[in-house]
Parts: sequence; structure tokens; C-alpha cells
Amino acid sequence: MLSIAATPFQPFSVSTANTAAIELEYVKRAIKHPELRRDHLIHASTAAVGLSLFALDEIRPGYPLCHAAWHGLSTASVLHTLALIQHLECEV
Repeated sequence: MLSIAATPFQPFSVSTANTAAIELEYVKRAIKHPELRRDHLIHASTAAVGLSLFALDEIRPGYPLCHAAWHGLSTASVLHTLALIQHLECEV
């Protein structure tokens, strides 16, 4: 709930904190379950590059396609979060 309220004021900070929380859970699961490692690697890579482009867009707005690229990378990152969600649902 707090991240929803903070997003309009600190979008980069909220995105970074949420990504870090997901990465922490993902890496813990991927260590124990090798079938998650490929998706985790793709998720972590796209998230890192996406957050880097987000930071660049915050610092120097106006780079051509930078904003669109980080949205695209964020989409890829979220897509590869589904493997973690499916894994967690199967454990329940």
C-alpha cells in the first residue's frame, strides 16, 4: 500500500525497491530450484538494464527511445516473473 502511495512522487525509488524485493525472493528460489534459473537470469538482466535506462531518463530526459526502451525491458522483466509466481502457486 505504501508503494502505491509513493509511486507518483518517487517512481524510480519505488521501482527499484520493488525490483530488489522480487530479486531477493527470486534468487532464493532459483538457488534451490534449478528450473527457475533461466527465467531468473532473464528477469534480473532485463530489470537491471531497464532500471538503468529509467535512471538515465530521470537524469537526462529526452534521449530518443530511452523511455520506450525501459518500458519494453520492464515488460520483459515482468513476463519472466511469471515463472516465479507459477512456482510459488505450485508450492501452496
